Amino acid sequence: MNFAPESAAVRTLSPFWGEAIRRWEPLILEKASHYGIDPDLVAAVMMVESGGDPNAVSRSGAIGLMQVMPYDAERFPSRPAAEDLFDPAFNIEWGVRILAEEIAWAGGNVSKGLMAYYGGRAQAEAGLPRVRLYAARVMALYEAAVAARTQGEPRAP
Repeated sequence: MNFAPESAAVRTLSPFWGEAIRRWEPLILEKASHYGIDPDLVAAVMMVESGGDPNAVSRSGAIGLMQVMPYDAERFPSRPAAEDLFDPAFNIEWGVRILAEEIAWAGGNVSKGLMAYYGGRAQAEAGLPRVRLYAARVMALYEAAVAARTQGEPRAP
């Protein structure tokens, strides 16, 4: 499935999304457009990662809407500080940038890019079950959102 918007006319999220995601629509649209990613793919990642909660923190330490891992001298030396990632605009910017980089790394293979986004490139290359399950969850939401957008069937998660 193509992760780029079908056309420049994609200026709204699919009616599939509920308020938890829709409230971030202006930021999602801006960042998705900047990085050439379908905004509904960004929304699907956000839904799986945080459910739209800008204050979400995972057990592994990932932060915010897109669950970006913060600065760590050994693992993530080029990442921002944890406190910066609680800003929704900043977090979406970083998350979408990383997502775009991973999809590019995967040669446009969205599922493999999603696996890398979630578990890193080594786990994506290995196709570990947990990263495959993550990618399948995101893709199922994304496909439902695209179907609702093209068929006009709103079905909020």
